[in-house]
Amino acid sequence: MVLTDSTHWMVRMRLALSFVLVVAAVGCSSSSSGTPKPVSDAGKDASEPGRDAADVACTPLGSVSFVMHAPSSACASTSFSTPGDGAWWYSVQTAAGASLQIFQQSGAICSTCVPSDDAIGQDCQFVTSSGISASWNGTDVTSTSMCSSADTNHQPVGCDVFDCAPEGDYVVTMCANGVTDGGMSPTCVKVPFHFPTSSPVVGMVM
Repeated sequence: MVLTDSTHWMVRMRLALSFVLVVAAVGCSSSSSGTPKPVSDAGKDASEPGRDAADVACTPLGSVSFVMHAPSSACASTSFSTPGDGAWWYSVQTAAGASLQIFQQSGAICSTCVPSDDAIGQDCQFVTSSGISASWNGTDVTSTSMCSSADTNHQPVGCDVFDCAPEGDYVVTMCANGVTDGGMSPTCVKVPFHFPTSSPVVGMVM
């Protein structure tokens, strides 16, 4: 078969058009995938694990006053310092029974990064005729992290991430020692309450 000049021209045009279409398709594919964003540019949502506590600001819905009454022979455990040694006469749980960590445990709070005093022991404070009282500021430790500041000589220290508790039903457990046996065995009472509330939550340990 002999190709004429016009036939040669048509073949060349079809080949050139095919090449242009292939290049265009490759270009569209590359631009649609794009260049991956560096992780540092991706940003974080406040709900992501590992987010720094200082980036999660909240305003507590309020504070709650707890009052415990017990026989005069009873005493209530308290710590001499914060974070203390975990000896406290009251604790807070959700209505479903999950415990809230309402006391600082690490050496600092992440949002301020000011070191706390070392724990130096605990005491058992006698309950007076008017009872013993304390308050909860509506926050709890949701995770731990590291921070550094001028107060830590710019050295990293462990810190607690506090978040605000949502409105809802909670339970406070109040315990007094020596109610029944004159010793240090605790006797406890659970008192449900709705948060926030302006009324004191009162428990009677007998």
